[in-house]
Amino acid sequence: MPSYAVATRTVAYDRHHEAIQDILKLIPTSYNSLYVCIQRHLPYKKRGTADHASYVRNLIQVMTYVPVLQKQIMTLLVEHLVRVDTLIQVEMDDLDEDVEFVTYSMNFDDDYESEVDSEAEDLAEDQGDDMNGNDSDLDSDYGADEDENSEKGELSTKQQKKVRSMVRKLDSMMYLVLGHLAAKQSPDARNDMYSILLDTFDRTIIKTLKSRYTQFLMFYLCSMDGHFSDSFLEHLLQLIMDPLRPNVHRIAAAAYVSSYVARAKFMEPTTIQRTVGTLCGFCEQLLDQYEVKYGTDDVAHAVNAERHEVFYASLQAVMYIFCFRWRDLTLHDDSLDALIDDDEPTGAMSLTNAPAFPGAQLIDAHLGTSNTTSIPDTDYSSLQFGSGDKKWCHGLRNMPRLIMNKLYPLKVCSLPVVRQFAKISHETNFMYIYSILEKSKDLLITGVNLDSVNDTGARNLLHTVQTFFPFDPYKLESSRKYIDSIYFEWIAEDDDEDDSDEEEDDEEEEDNMSAGMMAMSISPSPTSHYL
Repeated sequence: MPSYAVATRTVAYDRHHEAIQDILKLIPTSYNSLYVCIQRHLPYKKRGTADHASYVRNLIQVMTYVPVLQKQIMTLLVEHLVRVDTLIQVEMDDLDEDVEFVTYSMNFDDDYESEVDSEAEDLAEDQGDDMNGNDSDLDSDYGADEDENSEKGELSTKQQKKVRSMVRKLDSMMYLVLGHLAAKQSPDARNDMYSILLDTFDRTIIKTLKSRYTQFLMFYLCSMDGHFSDSFLEHLLQLIMDPLRPNVHRIAAAAYVSSYVARAKFMEPTTIQRTVGTLCGFCEQLLDQYEVKYGTDDVAHAVNAERHEVFYASLQAVMYIFCFRWRDLTLHDDSLDALIDDDEPTGAMSLTNAPAFPGAQLIDAHLGTSNTTSIPDTDYSSLQFGSGDKKWCHGLRNMPRLIMNKLYPLKVCSLPVVRQFAKISHETNFMYIYSILEKSKDLLITGVNLDSVNDTGARNLLHTVQTFFPFDPYKLESSRKYIDSIYFEWIAEDDDEDDSDEEEDDEEEEDNMSAGMMAMSISPSPTSHYL
């Protein structure tokens, strides 16, 4: 036993913070030097979970008494989370096996030496293995295949340990930051945090297409205030419609809109309907632009998918939202406008008398078009549209034109999304599009190949929009408690069927849906414990 009292790490941290506050009182301008020190001591990725968690915990405490550094510190934390998050995804891409991990205890008084997830230790073990294998050239070639398989197995084990370590770090840091957001009770504090996260989202998160969990910080904050949710959604729609933005940002924004609206349990049905109406209206404007420029019969320009990436991304967002939230797209009040006016033929509908929807002024401003858009006569005879006893929101009224045109969106958009949209739209009597899918089966369109890479080595943006859904299920064990209650899970359309044969078919189709959603997702296999 030592002859002196041993202070716990928590007590030591508190004393350090008291010292920093005293220094700031004596030298108010020293906060600049403080931030330089904070940046300098950002834990390297090979440090253990305790180092990363303690760093985040102490920075959160610094923000409470140095509010002038809140924006810089939150930006630094989010960027650090994105780096760790992205590294995990890169490693997961090379793994086929399950990755099990143990959550961090969040006891900051534990001995750091007890941490077993340090990548430095793993690296030392790997170097030791390499030292022991230096004489391998003296061995005979007998059993070379077995040795190769053994080496692959060892490599896979090392990768799993590395991923497990990084996942624990990310989970612990997300737990702390989400807890910090949850503690924001005053409206002013929440407004400041929303502005900071939105700025960081624009500068970092939306540009990182491998991020898997960091964006849930914005998801959670939006759930705390309906104004934040509407503002964030409007911001994403502005990004999609801004022609001055790079297409990769506009496509990523479309992916965020679709995944956000589909997964946010706190989203009001009216907001979902207006969002779908805005996206459909925007797609119509893009289609009008194309037809004015090239005409309705010009197939040569239409069959190049890369020319119309934003159109495909936006329409795919509509189909994805429909698959998840079709119940919220139906009208239950007979006094509300139905999807189709009985006095107006489907092929001659007009937007002239359509009610304005949020975002319409954005479309007009960005594209310079009028509010009146005449729909050209189109043969929709192969479509069954709007039948049945359901009334659909007005924003979906022109889906036949968006689905059936010279841009062939059903051929270009993600196949799992299209198939699920076809299934659900048929089961809900919204639209029958299987005949269109059959007709376009053999159609060849430039730029549709998911694995295509251009001359500069950049992957096709269509591959990006078909594989990036940023709000896939949240499975980090510790921090998921903040997300589960506000997250909308997939609900099968026919989950109440009693017939046993139909139930078996439903289960098979549900499995196909899960496989389809994983195929169009950046997430690893659903069998992975990381998910």
